Amino acid sequence: MNYLFDEVARDGRKLKVRFTIPYSDLDLPEEERERTIGAERPIDFGHSLADLIGGQLDAGFYLTAIMEDTWGGDDVLSEHIATFLATRAIRVPRPA
Repeated sequence: MNYLFDEVARDGRKLKVRFTIPYSDLDLPEEERERTIGAERPIDFGHSLADLIGGQLDAGFYLTAIMEDTWGGDDVLSEHIATFLATRAIRVPRPA
């Protein structure tokens, strides 16, 4: 479940943006965080592509591949955007 969007507004397959990126479940009010995260759900973070890819490049990595994916199935967000991004990167020693 993704809390970037208001779950109540998913009625009629409409999305209502609730938070902006960057995002962290850790920034939710304590009561809401305890109610939504639970023991089985990972903490959600949202980052800009500049932060994700730029951070890897700044750390000296070379990107060798990138892919996107969706939840698929009946997920309304997947009908509009790929919600997952993965990169493959290598670190080549810099010349002295």
